[in-house]
Amino acid sequence: MEAKPLSCVVCGLADARALVMTKLKGGASVVVCATHALVHERMGGGAASVADLQKMAREKRRPSERRESFAKDELGAMLTAGFAGERRAGSRRG
Repeated sequence: MEAKPLSCVVCGLADARALVMTKLKGGASVVVCATHALVHERMGGGAASVADLQKMAREKRRPSERRESFAKDELGAMLTAGFAGERRAGSRRG
């Protein structure tokens, strides 16, 4: 019997509370974190190998596109304002 890896095959996360098994296209099961299981599921579950799964999970957006890719809403605007640098300008943290 083969020992089950204790970390996500994509990112290496080792917290057992976040690990799940997912099936690859060929039928093999691998350990992934819940985030990468979701990525695999949303991409149609087509990964045939760990390397394919890692390619699917790669960040495809440029860093500058991340924030702009979400719809603007009132809560989002309040959160952005709350964590913006200008709000902290007068704080004691300096």
